[in-house]
Amino acid sequence: ANIRFVIHHDLPRALEAYYQEVGRAGRDGLPATCTMTYSGADIHIQTYLIESSNPPKSVVEAVYRFLSDLNSEEIELSLDQIAAQLPVRATSHAVGASVRVLADAGYIARGTQSQNRASIKLLRNPVLAGPFHGPGMTAARPVLDAVVGLGATRDSILRVTVEDIAEAADLPTDKVRAALSGLDEDRTIEYVPPFRGRATRLVRPGEAVLEVDWEALEARARRELERLAIMVRYAEAGDCRRDLVLGYFGETVAVPGCGRCDSCEGMASGGQ
Repeated sequence: ANIRFVIHHDLPRALEAYYQEVGRAGRDGLPATCTMTYSGADIHIQTYLIESSNPPKSVVEAVYRFLSDLNSEEIELSLDQIAAQLPVRATSHAVGASVRVLADAGYIARGTQSQNRASIKLLRNPVLAGPFHGPGMTAARPVLDAVVGLGATRDSILRVTVEDIAEAADLPTDKVRAALSGLDEDRTIEYVPPFRGRATRLVRPGEAVLEVDWEALEARARRELERLAIMVRYAEAGDCRRDLVLGYFGETVAVPGCGRCDSCEGMASGGQ
């Protein structure tokens, strides 16, 4: 309530956001100062973010085709990895937005990091393994017994969460991770840690035509670009800034000019 200064280092994307943020200053009724620095580069940055957040149809379709062609139950690839393998040029930000579009339309589902599973395969007879020494290996035996109990064998790969192993071994997850890494280095097991991102699962693979409201996506991008243009005009305007904000929100003023913003002060001193 006693904020005296609000400084915008970059141009906000929309006047609504700017108004809400500067409104935090001076709520106690005392004078406050709001400053915004602005350059032409800000326009390019905000335009890039808007366009990346609202990818074109070609990028969304390319992401879907790529994921569908993988024909995998769980796709554990980062957004950067997906972007690098697309037939069209797209940033990881645009890929992330495309994934959200596909998830909202019901074509894919996104998991959480805690749901990601490790891959474990026995390399040695667990009965003959050990004794275990070294950092993190104090929990090696109960962890090894737990993965065997969960179904790990020398003939197949067990896919399991670290949390499930921790519950079976009655150990904290950090000790389980350390023991799994140690058992891997000891060549008792082959251990591939869980994917650190959000895995993707195809819900509707192989669709020839995507049922997505492309017009709505394009309209949203246009609205955001229009709001950015209004914000740019506000930053470059020479009129009273209070009047510009109130006019944008459909309000009128009885007496033009607040007498306190930089524009009003400039006019009062004879400046432009």
